[in-house]
Amino acid sequence: MFHQKMFLQEEDSLFNYALLTLFLIAPPTFISLTFLQAPYGKHHRPGWGPNLSPPLAWFLMESPTLWFTLYLFPHGEGKGYMIPKGGLFQVVSCPNYFGEIVEWFGWALMTWSWAGLGFFVYTFANLGPRARANHQWYLEKFGEDYPKKRKAVIPYLY
Repeated sequence: MFHQKMFLQEEDSLFNYALLTLFLIAPPTFISLTFLQAPYGKHHRPGWGPNLSPPLAWFLMESPTLWFTLYLFPHGEGKGYMIPKGGLFQVVSCPNYFGEIVEWFGWALMTWSWAGLGFFVYTFANLGPRARANHQWYLEKFGEDYPKKRKAVIPYLY
């Protein structure tokens, strides 16, 4: 019961941080999309406002990912590798791969096309074995401490 209550508190905290992030990033995103443009090939049109150089545009686009990574893995704590917990990590070792596979499965269903099916099959063929290798690494690294019921990429199946 305590573990379940703690898990729900973690989920609430994650939701609150995600919502705060959304509210903080929305105004600068709106302003930048209204007044700035980055010349990306066919998407470039003259007269849409001042230009950003492609390297600066790339940096601004990718910087939230870099900052989030630095926030998650601060320097100097010296804890080493830890077993991921919370969210989909409760049931799979690679929830990011699971999300990618589900995304392309949804795309294949929505487009009902050979291209959509091809993207799904390729994604699953690429990420499935990688997830299995990551799962195996976790098992070897953490041994008995690693959750026994956790699967590699598809909850409760694989």
